Amino acid sequence: MSQKMLVALTVVSLTIVMFFAGCGTELAIKFNPDDISTYKVGYQTKQSVILDMAADTKTGDQYTSKNVDVTFTQEIQSINDDLTALAKITIMDIMFNTKDNKGASFSFDSRKDEDRKRPLNAIIGKSYTINISTDGRVTLADATDIRKVRVSGTTERRVAESLLTEAEIIKRHEIHLPNKEISTISRGRGWSKVVWSHPKVMAVKSFEKNYVLKSITDDGIANVTMTAYETDKIADGQPPKPGLFALLAKSFDSQEKYTGQMQIDLESGKVVKWSETCDAAYIITQEDLSKSFNKGSGKSKDDSASLKMSLLHTISLEKLD
Repeated sequence: MSQKMLVALTVVSLTIVMFFAGCGTELAIKFNPDDISTYKVGYQTKQSVILDMAADTKTGDQYTSKNVDVTFTQEIQSINDDLTALAKITIMDIMFNTKDNKGASFSFDSRKDEDRKRPLNAIIGKSYTINISTDGRVTLADATDIRKVRVSGTTERRVAESLLTEAEIIKRHEIHLPNKEISTISRGRGWSKVVWSHPKVMAVKSFEKNYVLKSITDDGIANVTMTAYETDKIADGQPPKPGLFALLAKSFDSQEKYTGQMQIDLESGKVVKWSETCDAAYIITQEDLSKSFNKGSGKSKDDSASLKMSLLHTISLEKLD
């Protein structure tokens, strides 16, 4: 075979590989000094318990829910040599609502005229700073000033404190993008991240989130999907504390679904939309419950009873400008 023919075949082979593999796309956050963007982060959690005493009898849906929206501006103040950025976060609006099947237990919305004079409104317009890496990791830099703001009233002070814990601040801003070593992703490929289960999941577990770059629109928006599965791998950081029913977890039939999606503007290097949902259910019958406590396996009139506990948790981010 001639040298020219060999070179030609090599070029053709590389072209075919690139065609089927797709050109790599860098999925990383870009920072520009003094850049200001506005975002809204929301998370909703609902826990419910349904006890069926018989095939035609139900006690009703006993539930608690929590809905939180925080709108904030993010101003890039400086960029370090390792490309991490120091960002000033200023809270613009807060919606915080908790309720159960008996009705609302706490409700606040800083956008409503009647709530603008309430104690929790004192942290509106106040700021804290965070460090953000190009792969979306976040650490708290300084929240001293906003934590010094006086919020009167026991309940509203506790709400303010809950919004300003280190863990809550990180959860509000952190997004899992590929690390620097694999930031260039081809379509159909992706990256993974091992995380601890939601604190309200019955038993403490690890889940491996698998992100896949599905498509890129004509205007440069990368669409990413996420699915997660239980894994034996250990997540970083401290695991959540076991819940009240952790000892019974093995007796329940579990159904857990963990999904998400993300949209990234490749030109600006900003995440424009992101959401992840954990949908979990745990079911046990009276017969299985009796067996788990060694009370015998004989059937009784109550063997048709069942207990179902469920958790639905969603977190989302949207770039507003």
